[in-house]
Amino acid sequence: MKILVISNLYPPDIYGGCEILCNQVCEGFEKKGHQISVLTSIPSREEFWQKGKDNHILRRLKLTMPFEQPPSEINFWHKRKTFRRNFAETRQCIQQLKPDLIFVWSQLRLTMGAVRAALDCALPIAFTFNDESIAGYLPRRSLFEPGRLSRYISTDLLSPDNSIQNIHFSHATCISNTLKSNLVAKGVPLQNSKVIYQGIPLEQFVLKPEPGALGSPVKILYTGSLLAQKGVHTIIDAVHQVAHRLGKEKLVLTVVGEGPEDYVQMLQARASSGSARIEFSGRIPYAEIAAIYRQHDILVFASNSVEAFGLTPLEAMASGTTLVSTDRGGHGEMLKDRNNALIFQEEDVGQLASRIELLIKNPALSRELAKSARATVEQHFSIDRYVRDLEHFLLDAQKITATESLHLTV
Repeated sequence: MKILVISNLYPPDIYGGCEILCNQVCEGFEKKGHQISVLTSIPSREEFWQKGKDNHILRRLKLTMPFEQPPSEINFWHKRKTFRRNFAETRQCIQQLKPDLIFVWSQLRLTMGAVRAALDCALPIAFTFNDESIAGYLPRRSLFEPGRLSRYISTDLLSPDNSIQNIHFSHATCISNTLKSNLVAKGVPLQNSKVIYQGIPLEQFVLKPEPGALGSPVKILYTGSLLAQKGVHTIIDAVHQVAHRLGKEKLVLTVVGEGPEDYVQMLQARASSGSARIEFSGRIPYAEIAAIYRQHDILVFASNSVEAFGLTPLEAMASGTTLVSTDRGGHGEMLKDRNNALIFQEEDVGQLASRIELLIKNPALSRELAKSARATVEQHFSIDRYVRDLEHFLLDAQKITATESLHLTV
């Protein structure tokens, strides 16, 4: 099957887990004999363009603004120009490649130009949703929303095609029940979408020789974006509490990632104000992350928002690094407290500190959790299983579309 994948970003141009997962899925499809082409945005950094040269990766689309910039209101005419460019580029790409099916990933900051062109081509089209960004393309509902009148004129009246209005998403999948429920509640018509949990490449995240074993000092890890909704401040406050009670020589926290300067400065000030030893490593290339997990004993995932389904907990579990996590979000659908992880309530510093302390005082529990966590990933969350399920999903979409076209012809 010739598949055209449309994604806002594609490695090595990486902002988050969605494009990493997209790349892994495309590689999995190619191993199964499918012919894959990826239509994505022009990288904002020259080094991404040089590293990402590939005849099958078509970097032609435009973002409304680079992901390095924080989100802000976009000038209507700039957005409209981006829409038209992406529409034209996508239509031309489809005419050149003549794919059997179009598979749409995240369209955040792309406008809906590429999607509208794909819908116009009368080919089978399928969608996967890995976050809630598609809700940003909903038509405005209330006249009393801030900026409603100007948005109504610029979007609902002058540019209704840059919304999901009249798109039915007949063939769509979400990566968790949490995500599906949240999008439906916001008004995205995904009631009939299929939930297919994502997976990770087990061969990349190799199980450490002694899963769950704790070193001296115990090495605690946070990796990801340094954002308030990720709860990094909660982790820092919690390890200070543990260090105060057990002694600062008992543990060390490594914070991997980058974020807005003001929040990072606040974290660094907080880190230096307590007993615990805390190190900031900055951003680390994704290719090195697997080794980072194996070098640490405990990963803390402290998100205080309802995330769709993070890759980080899966990667740590596969690596034999004991997981301490919140469970509010899609990742919570796979976690069982005191079975494959220790659970704490978001923003509860005292409860997180007690969970870390429990592991330090009970190394056997840490080993049991890590062993069970690896089994969970092996049985239910491998990339091979994910690719296989997506392949069946796309084949069904192709067959159903062909049947619908036949009925229309008759």
